[in-house]
Amino acid sequence: MKLTKDNAKQGISWGVELTTSQDTGEITDPVKGELEVQILNDVVYPTQVEIEVTECDYIEVDEDIKTIESAESPVATYQIILSENTSEEWGRNKISYADSAGNRSSTFFPLKSAEIVNLCAKILSPESDSEEIIGEISYLYAGDSSPLAYSKFRDHARHCTNFDEYMEILGFLYAHSDTKHDVKEDLINFFKKRVASGEYQAGSTQELEERIEIIGKIRGLTDISQAEGIHEVYAIHHEKMAEVAAESKNFQQSNHHIEQAIEYYEKDEKSEVSKPIILKQHAVNGILAESNSDFETASTHYENAARDADDPHDIRIYEVWQQLTEAKNQLSKGNLDLGRELIDEIPEGFEEISLVELRKLSILASLIEDYERDSESHAQTVYNHANIPYISQESVIQYNADYSAAYSMLLARQRLKKLDKKSDITDELLMSIRDAIIPGGIEGNENVGTESNSVSKPANAGNRDSTGESVTKVEHGYIETQRARRDPRFSDDVVSEYDGTCAICGSQRQSPDGKPEVEAAHIRPVKDDGPHTVNNGVALCQLHHWAFDKGWIAIRDDYTIKVRDAPDITGYEDFVELEGKSIRLPDNTNSHPNPEFLRHHRSMFELDS
Repeated sequence: MKLTKDNAKQGISWGVELTTSQDTGEITDPVKGELEVQILNDVVYPTQVEIEVTECDYIEVDEDIKTIESAESPVATYQIILSENTSEEWGRNKISYADSAGNRSSTFFPLKSAEIVNLCAKILSPESDSEEIIGEISYLYAGDSSPLAYSKFRDHARHCTNFDEYMEILGFLYAHSDTKHDVKEDLINFFKKRVASGEYQAGSTQELEERIEIIGKIRGLTDISQAEGIHEVYAIHHEKMAEVAAESKNFQQSNHHIEQAIEYYEKDEKSEVSKPIILKQHAVNGILAESNSDFETASTHYENAARDADDPHDIRIYEVWQQLTEAKNQLSKGNLDLGRELIDEIPEGFEEISLVELRKLSILASLIEDYERDSESHAQTVYNHANIPYISQESVIQYNADYSAAYSMLLARQRLKKLDKKSDITDELLMSIRDAIIPGGIEGNENVGTESNSVSKPANAGNRDSTGESVTKVEHGYIETQRARRDPRFSDDVVSEYDGTCAICGSQRQSPDGKPEVEAAHIRPVKDDGPHTVNNGVALCQLHHWAFDKGWIAIRDDYTIKVRDAPDITGYEDFVELEGKSIRLPDNTNSHPNPEFLRHHRSMFELDS
């Protein structure tokens, strides 16, 4: 009997194939298998892959470190052995890679013990004894009630089975459960959390429909195609697909999925169209308008987003987007002075918005305008010749060789012109200008600029999680990107030290592509000279990151949680139960939060113990 599990997280793809006994073996029998690791990111070869077995004594690998020599053979294969889990806690096994250029990433390989694998294999074997399996589940979770034991086994079985296998296991558990389960409701909730989004996420609407059809044919399960809540399943699916399309810069497709999600939410009597998806629709429509150089329409979409947003921070972000769009409009028309005036009106203290690239763009435009001063041409004419449809924050000049080349060539031509020597705008110069401005990336519009890493999107423009709870989600990862630019290793190091787990609540939620929800929060802010060191960081889920940054919660020197005493303010009830609880800390004591930084954070919000 073979079980398979595939996953891709943090730029690392890993797949497991486990070989185990069928119905004749003991559930404590060792299980042999193969783990295959592939690097999805661009790296410098050779690249070292490392497996770290943590907090457990029930897994062995043939080697800890292996080397991937080249992109032609991008896989490292490990032989693994699972034995009986003798510890009370389930371990988490870490996969990481590092190349000679300093590129690195890590993810977790949450395979459970031999008992779980063998139980899964027995359930999937047509010759197994059902009563024996039920007894072994009770044995494995001794002391737990039957419903709790089944619930624990369901959760653990997800880590070593693919979708089809897991559905068969669910069917068995429902068929042999002595509790009064509402199977349809359970399956609808499962599809919301795990299939419309989550680890079993369907890659297309057709695949989602096929999976819904499949479960109606499995013993113990039931047809949910007409069940209450199915419209919300489709809505969450389209919302996630919109996010995937946006990350691929296919904003037309993203907008289509947003419209589908809204349509399905409206069909569901118990659901409402969430505020985040409305804001996302405004944002995507604004980007699409900008891709067509329609800055006035884009400005209207951002104005509508600012109107519909609730969070003051989000409102201000959208207002700045609108101001930026108006500045782009003027720059694209060659109205450089007015464009600069609009840029200068945007507050410098608004740290997530970087205006330096837009200012550099206007400088280059000025040079072109100076060069063309003696003719009827102006900046926009040259940009049109260079096949650049508009000037925007999404098309930014970089401080790099391309920018230097364009700048130097323009200066040289100005000097030649003053000497009455030939100094035409040549193809070579136009090419250098195009190269100085980051080229397209929006599907269907190859000349449109890519998204700038220096602009953060509103926090509430993101999605809600698969349970339907509204969560703060950073649109397209812009804020994370901005933080990473300050020190690209800070975020990776902090999240890795905390094993991708929120230090406050223990959340390990992940996006459909396996990226952890947790973020690296600076304890002492960078603006207050906070260093980019792990002991000035703490891994937090997005909700608790927001709460930490806004002063709802702080951390005492003994690493217990301090909650602001504000029972009259909405939101207090969300955090009061955390008071006095200890945070989760890294194994490495050198990575624990520095008490000096914790005291600085508490003093910022007058939360001193």
